[in-house]
Amino acid sequence: MRCYVFAAIAALAIACGGGGYDPDGPDRNCSDFTSWEDAQTFYEKAGGPEEDRHRLDHDGDGVACQSLPGAP
Repeated sequence: MRCYVFAAIAALAIACGGGGYDPDGPDRNCSDFTSWEDAQTFYEKAGGPEEDRHRLDHDGDGVACQSLPGAP
């Protein structure tokens, strides 16, 4: 029974963004990400172009960190 409770709590934490995402945490820069996909996911969860408080989209086109590998 304890195993099921732990699994449910872990799943809820991940679903609610407990997987390392904190838009209000320390300032993130493109150099903090290893791939464009990771940067873009963070950027969108942090509010995207409407709230780019980490300044990951320098030209305002909705695409974060275009210098990273995998960027369109």
